[in-house]
Amino acid sequence: MANSNKPSPAFLQHLSFFASSQQPNIITFTSALKSSLALGLNFPVSCILSLGLRALYSPSWLLLSPPNLQKLGTNHTQLEQAELTQSTYTRRELQGLVPSNSSLLDHLIDRGHVLGLWVLAADTRTGLVKREDVEEFQKGTLMQRLAERRKTGRNDILPFYRGGPISVAGHSWMVRKMLGVRVYEDE
Repeated sequence: MANSNKPSPAFLQHLSFFASSQQPNIITFTSALKSSLALGLNFPVSCILSLGLRALYSPSWLLLSPPNLQKLGTNHTQLEQAELTQSTYTRRELQGLVPSNSSLLDHLIDRGHVLGLWVLAADTRTGLVKREDVEEFQKGTLMQRLAERRKTGRNDILPFYRGGPISVAGHSWMVRKMLGVRVYEDE
């Protein structure tokens, strides 16, 4: 983990996926909701994630102000120092890569982020995460790649127990019509 209070570029890149297109340094509820839906998550899970981002990174304890990426003071680096030696990783192996040399709260937040990595990136049949996906996570670019992978086709649908939709066709149609998000569309 970095000892600096400045966010790592990789972590900022990761969070910028959830930022508003009109204000690229601000994470609004709506921008986080649309981004979460683009990752293939169902509506309730996307709402919870959007609220969670605001709760974790809002500059005000009242949560009235949306998180501003330029003003974040965090040292979460998302496995930046982890040495990757395998071609695939299980959920437990990913959790084992989280360093334990930070405060308890930071350690728990990091473990939550790594669990999110497994939820979003693990193969839907095997439950394994490819090394390339972990490397993209370390760089902060995995979210864009996952959203692109889930935009068209139905080969990589998140199962419901990992936050995916119950009805893929209905979910895809609804989020496209209501919010303009394209996910799991027919090719």
